Amino acid sequence: VIGFRISSNPEIIEHKETGVLVDEISSERFVEETLQLIQNDKLRAHISENASARVRIKFDLDNQAQEMLKKITETTTELL
Repeated sequence: VIGFRISSNPEIIEHKETGVLVDEISSERFVEETLQLIQNDKLRAHISENASARVRIKFDLDNQAQEMLKKITETTTELL
C-alpha cells in the first residue's frame, strides 16, 4: 500500500512496515516511492509480510469477538 500522509492513512499504514506513506501530496514523490518498492525486492517483501500479518491479526473474527467481549465486560464492570 502506498498512500499520502493525510487523513487516517497514518493510523492504518505504518511507514515502511505495512506500507509507504508519502509526506507531501506530490505525484513525483509518489512515483519515487512506487519505483523504490518496485526495485527493492527486500523492502517489498518486508512490507508485504508485515501487512499480511497485521490484517490476519487485526481483522481475525476470533480476535474481534474477544475484543468486543473485553469492552463489554469493562463497560459492565464500570456501571456496577
